[in-house]
Amino acid sequence: MGKGSGDGDTTMIVLLIVKCISQALEYYFCVGKAKNQRNMVIIPIRWNKPPPAWCKLNTDGASLGNPGKSRGGIIRDSVGNWIKGFSRSIGITTSITAEF
Repeated sequence: MGKGSGDGDTTMIVLLIVKCISQALEYYFCVGKAKNQRNMVIIPIRWNKPPPAWCKLNTDGASLGNPGKSRGGIIRDSVGNWIKGFSRSIGITTSITAEF
């Protein structure tokens, strides 16, 4: 056996290992995750009007990145017409803190 044949055997073993790992990953991503998936439930969300002659303020905090910065809101009348909107920078914070 020459020096070259040993290198060929090593190469074949490495290729077989790579192929096995590749097939194991393919199986995991196709079948393995199926056990962890949950059914998606669609919940309709809608804006509820305030009583007549009232206005409603809706706010939302968000972050551009986490942490990031942004916050905004809108005021609408009892018919749903836009009255005023705003956005403010509240500094760099997490998305959870921005919601408050």
